Amino acid sequence: GEGSSRKTKGMVVHELRSPLHGIIGLANTLSQDESPLQKPLKMIGSSAERVLELITNFMDYNDLSEDPSMDVNRDTVDTVDISALVNESLARTKQAKDKRGKPMLKD
Repeated sequence: GEGSSRKTKGMVVHELRSPLHGIIGLANTLSQDESPLQKPLKMIGSSAERVLELITNFMDYNDLSEDPSMDVNRDTVDTVDISALVNESLARTKQAKDKRGKPMLKD
Protein backbone atom coordinates (compact mmCIF):
# COMPACT_ATOMS: atom_id res chain seq x y z
CA GLY A 1 0.00 0.00 0.00
CA GLU A 2 0.85 3.66 0.28
CA GLY A 3 2.62 3.24 3.63
CA SER A 4 4.79 0.47 2.22
CA SER A 5 5.74 2.60 -0.78
CA ARG A 6 6.64 5.53 1.48
CA LYS A 7 8.75 3.26 3.70
CA THR A 8 10.57 1.86 0.66
CA LYS A 9 11.29 5.37 -0.65
CA GLY A 10 12.64 6.34 2.76
CA MET A 11 14.96 3.33 2.81
CA VAL A 12 16.20 4.05 -0.72
CA VAL A 13 16.86 7.69 0.11
CA HIS A 14 18.75 6.67 3.26
CA GLU A 15 20.85 4.21 1.23
CA LEU A 16 21.69 7.01 -1.24
CA ARG A 17 22.34 9.75 1.30
CA SER A 18 24.59 7.79 3.65
CA PRO A 19 27.38 7.06 1.15
CA LEU A 20 27.06 10.55 -0.34
CA HIS A 21 27.71 12.08 3.08
CA GLY A 22 30.75 9.80 3.37
CA ILE A 23 32.02 10.85 -0.06
CA ILE A 24 31.51 14.53 0.72
CA GLY A 25 33.27 14.26 4.09
CA LEU A 26 36.19 12.28 2.73
CA ALA A 27 36.61 14.50 -0.33
CA ASN A 28 36.53 17.63 1.85
CA THR A 29 39.05 16.19 4.32
CA LEU A 30 41.45 14.97 1.63
CA SER A 31 41.21 18.20 -0.39
CA GLN A 32 42.56 20.19 2.58
CA ASP A 33 46.08 18.95 1.82
CA GLU A 34 48.10 20.52 -0.97
CA SER A 35 48.37 17.81 -3.59
CA PRO A 36 47.79 17.31 -7.30
CA LEU A 37 44.49 15.69 -6.34
CA GLN A 38 43.16 18.72 -4.45
CA LYS A 39 41.14 20.12 -7.37
CA PRO A 40 39.61 16.77 -8.46
CA LEU A 41 38.75 15.98 -4.83
CA LYS A 42 36.95 19.31 -4.52
CA MET A 43 35.09 18.53 -7.74
CA ILE A 44 34.09 15.11 -6.37
CA GLY A 45 32.80 16.72 -3.16
CA SER A 46 30.93 19.39 -5.11
CA SER A 47 29.35 16.83 -7.43
CA ALA A 48 28.30 14.65 -4.49
CA GLU A 49 26.74 17.69 -2.81
CA ARG A 50 24.75 18.41 -5.99
CA VAL A 51 23.49 14.82 -6.15
CA LEU A 52 22.53 14.98 -2.46
CA GLU A 53 20.64 18.22 -3.10
CA LEU A 54 18.91 16.62 -6.07
CA ILE A 55 17.78 13.68 -3.94
CA THR A 56 16.53 16.01 -1.22
CA ASN A 57 14.62 18.16 -3.72
CA PHE A 58 13.14 15.07 -5.37
CA MET A 59 11.90 13.75 -2.04
CA ASP A 60 10.51 17.15 -1.04
CA TYR A 61 8.65 17.37 -4.35
CA ASN A 62 7.45 13.79 -4.00
CA ASP A 63 6.13 14.49 -0.50
CA LEU A 64 4.31 17.59 -1.73
CA SER A 65 2.83 15.88 -4.77
CA GLU A 66 1.49 13.00 -2.63
CA ASP A 67 -0.11 15.33 -0.07
CA PRO A 68 -3.76 15.80 -1.10
CA SER A 69 -3.95 19.11 0.79
CA MET A 70 -1.23 20.59 -1.42
CA ASP A 71 -2.13 21.96 -4.83
CA VAL A 72 1.07 21.41 -6.81
CA ASN A 73 1.07 22.94 -10.26
CA ARG A 74 3.43 20.66 -12.18
CA ASP A 75 3.83 23.29 -14.92
CA THR A 76 5.66 25.63 -12.55
CA VAL A 77 7.99 23.09 -10.94
CA ASP A 78 11.56 23.21 -12.27
CA THR A 79 12.83 19.99 -13.77
CA VAL A 80 16.38 18.73 -13.59
CA ASP A 81 18.17 17.42 -16.66
CA ILE A 82 20.06 14.49 -15.15
CA SER A 83 21.91 13.82 -18.40
CA ALA A 84 23.20 17.40 -18.52
CA LEU A 85 24.23 17.23 -14.86
CA VAL A 86 26.22 14.03 -15.40
CA ASN A 87 27.80 15.35 -18.61
CA GLU A 88 28.82 18.58 -16.86
CA SER A 89 30.41 16.66 -14.00
CA LEU A 90 32.28 14.40 -16.42
CA ALA A 91 33.49 17.36 -18.47
CA ARG A 92 34.83 19.10 -15.36
CA THR A 93 36.55 15.96 -14.18
CA LYS A 94 38.15 15.37 -17.59
CA GLN A 95 39.52 18.95 -17.54
CA ALA A 96 41.36 18.41 -14.26
CA LYS A 97 45.15 18.53 -14.62
CA ASP A 98 47.99 17.71 -12.27
CA LYS A 99 50.82 20.12 -11.30
CA ARG A 100 52.66 19.37 -14.54
CA GLY A 101 49.58 20.15 -16.60
CA LYS A 102 48.91 16.52 -17.52
CA PRO A 103 45.29 15.31 -17.51
CA MET A 104 44.25 13.60 -14.28
CA LEU A 105 42.01 11.20 -16.19
CA LYS A 106 42.63 9.44 -19.46
CA ASP A 107 39.92 9.12 -22.09
